[in-house]
Amino acid sequence: GTLAKSELAVLLPDVEQAQMRDFLLLAMERFDLAYPVEDAAQWLVPLGLPDTQPQEATTFKEEHDATRLRYRYTAMPEGLVPRFIVRVHPLIEGEQRWASGVILARGGARALVRALKQEKQVEVTVTGPAEARQALAGLCLKEMQGIHSDIPGLNPVEETEMEGEWVKLRTVERNEALHQKTVVETATKRLELDPTKELNEYSAEAARDDSWKPRLFLSYSHADERYRKRLDIELKVLANLGLIAAVWHDRKLQPGEKWDDEIKRELEEADVILLLVSSNALASHYIETVEMKRAIERADAGEAEIIPIVVEPCLWTKGPLGKFQGLLRDNRSVMETKPQKLAWAEIATALHGKLEALRARHKLGKR
Repeated sequence: GTLAKSELAVLLPDVEQAQMRDFLLLAMERFDLAYPVEDAAQWLVPLGLPDTQPQEATTFKEEHDATRLRYRYTAMPEGLVPRFIVRVHPLIEGEQRWASGVILARGGARALVRALKQEKQVEVTVTGPAEARQALAGLCLKEMQGIHSDIPGLNPVEETEMEGEWVKLRTVERNEALHQKTVVETATKRLELDPTKELNEYSAEAARDDSWKPRLFLSYSHADERYRKRLDIELKVLANLGLIAAVWHDRKLQPGEKWDDEIKRELEEADVILLLVSSNALASHYIETVEMKRAIERADAGEAEIIPIVVEPCLWTKGPLGKFQGLLRDNRSVMETKPQKLAWAEIATALHGKLEALRARHKLGKR
């Protein structure tokens, strides 16, 4: 399942230019076909992994206190779970990944996500303490929904387990909106269950109500795409906690949109502006003269908050951004923190605190 950069010339003999071979490798990253192995010039391609399920996966079936999802397909595409693996690879527990499945770990919770090819199903089982389980289950739900949205006409049946019976998640969501119970028929009895309690397995109630939540704008260099994807994981968890209304970055641009107009519009509407700071970002003329310039103006006017997230050592404190405190303690960078997962845990905690404080100030009528 691994692909070394040095192997590209052998694997792609008809592609003479090294620059084009590098582009193809980056395209594999862009479309969730491969991910870089940290601190190594090689990539992991989940579709190329052996499809042997580890013994550890069998233990999830015995867990009673678990959150369970499943997706049923009329026709199940081959690469669903491999794409999922690429999107969440920083959370893989050790090397517990195979061509049709993966085991994740985050904050004391664990998740098994695997495809059952003969049944045309993908099942998700999440175990652990309630709060950590909610965060990981909600992340799995969002990532699967994101993959499904990329495939027109797929329309899987999305179900959650309630009292040992499978119920369509859409039905549970509708019942909560209508303030009515969800009825579950078992072999021996008829149960009326609270849909809100079930949906709380995946997100906080605040994520599903109409209370005010901040809009985030993410400024970054495309050379830092890997960091942007890693930050996305933490932002999805925070959104499931009800702390974020929406996150916008230029990958959200739609075909035909005027990109400059859309970026400037989203920048004006954002309550919080996250800046992934690196040498590449500081060298970008557009980031410096448009995104960073306007972000600082809005922050100085009290219209928005700027939060720098430094991803690599650079001279960012010497410029206009230097008057703002970086998110990591002592203005460290993600790259300087070993292992990097400690940096992302600190970033998630710090963002949680800042967003909670912002919501509290908004309730008091203050920015």
